[in-house]
Amino acid sequence: MTKKVFLFLFILLGSFSCSQSDIDILEVEATVQDVQQVAGLESCEWLLLLNGKQYKPSYLPLDYREDGLQVRMKIELLPEKASCNSSIDQIRIEQISLAN
Repeated sequence: MTKKVFLFLFILLGSFSCSQSDIDILEVEATVQDVQQVAGLESCEWLLLLNGKQYKPSYLPLDYREDGLQVRMKIELLPEKASCNSSIDQIRIEQISLAN
């Protein structure tokens, strides 16, 4: 009986310790865009332009909220679309700095 309980707990622990998906962190350069006056994007406020495509950061630090600012970032692409516009993908910024 004890062996069955031990085996069950071992399998249960093993199933919780494995991740279903790996997190891919990308290192990119982007341009900050103030879209508060752009029709259809007003509620997005700030977007990041990467390789010709706009992304909505889950959070953009106040120091980097400047239209046209060039930044270097480490980001994670999120599976959700931005709540402000369903055609814009969302990203999470892991690290951000000014581009050289």
